[in-house]
Amino acid sequence: MNKQFDADEGGLNNVKKLFAILLLIAITYLSYQAVLTSVIYLNHYHVNATLDQWYENKKPVSLSDWQELEIFAISSLHINEDNTAMLNALARVYDYRSAKMARSINDRLFYGEKSIQYYRMVIGNRPAWPYGWMNLAQVKARLGRLDDEFKQALFQLLKTGPWERLTLPVIIQLGLFSWHNLDDDSHQLLLDYFLVAQDERAVEVLNMLQSTGQMTFYCRLVMQRDAKAMFCR
Repeated sequence: MNKQFDADEGGLNNVKKLFAILLLIAITYLSYQAVLTSVIYLNHYHVNATLDQWYENKKPVSLSDWQELEIFAISSLHINEDNTAMLNALARVYDYRSAKMARSINDRLFYGEKSIQYYRMVIGNRPAWPYGWMNLAQVKARLGRLDDEFKQALFQLLKTGPWERLTLPVIIQLGLFSWHNLDDDSHQLLLDYFLVAQDERAVEVLNMLQSTGQMTFYCRLVMQRDAKAMFCR
């Protein structure tokens, strides 16, 4: 009887030890994943903060500094190749090279295409996130590629984030820029948006039109729908 009891107790202890080992493994794995997540977050923050600083300073960036940031972003992606935030950060690195550091048309197109490839991955991971569509539409517009993919990006941006602080002026700017490449249905949709935007977010719309020099064209379009359109009286 005692031997049986000892055997049962020993078996229970073994189960407890096994459970403790499995629990330790699980905690270790979760801790490891948490560390990786934190590292990726800090790395993508560093890349984006550096790029934002470069854009704000408007000073020439050395090729070595850019290459260092590219290597840093690529190595960060090795931690998790499918991380949307890092994919977007690397896309922005190539976008910057194309927009601000290109030494030739081929250079501009090459790095622009690399940024497009990564923005597509971002959209594939997060199709409801408006900034993936916004970034894709902007780089394609800058490269003069107002094709079906550009139009899809523009109207997905209008669908997923029409009233975000950063997206609203971009939608209007890109809509005006690509106007002659769009069909009548797209024109009507954009005009509806323009008129609501100018009523609800007048300051943002006005600032964008003044800074981009698109006021005259904008007024010519919206006054077809509303002869007393704001900013155009």
